[in-house]
Amino acid sequence: MNYESKEIYVGTVDKKAKEIELRKNFGWTYVEDKHHGRSGGLHILLQRDRDMKNCAQLAALENKYDSLKKQIKYYSPITDSPEMFLLILVFIFPFVIYCVYKSNQKKAIAENNANVQKQMNEVLNQARLLK
Repeated sequence: MNYESKEIYVGTVDKKAKEIELRKNFGWTYVEDKHHGRSGGLHILLQRDRDMKNCAQLAALENKYDSLKKQIKYYSPITDSPEMFLLILVFIFPFVIYCVYKSNQKKAIAENNANVQKQMNEVLNQARLLK
């Protein structure tokens, strides 16, 4: 018998059974778990008989499957990404600061105009008295 072995990273125990079932389709059999260091995660050791029927075709299909799997794209919502912090810093904080600035400017202009209008009314009253 001519066996080949392969070690695959599965990450967690939850994903182990799913990965083993998947690899059985390509002729692999589960041998054992491998733990690599403190943060290396869980790896599984698989074994396949090279002399089995259609082994070359199964290997080619497995390679095609793995290359297609690498092409899968994953969407991450904006709330789950570190860019959210940058977006807040770049867009929201300046927007809030601008709104506060414009609000204060509007208030200052209104106070100024009220003061000027009061002085204009006093000037008109003095002009009416002189007539």
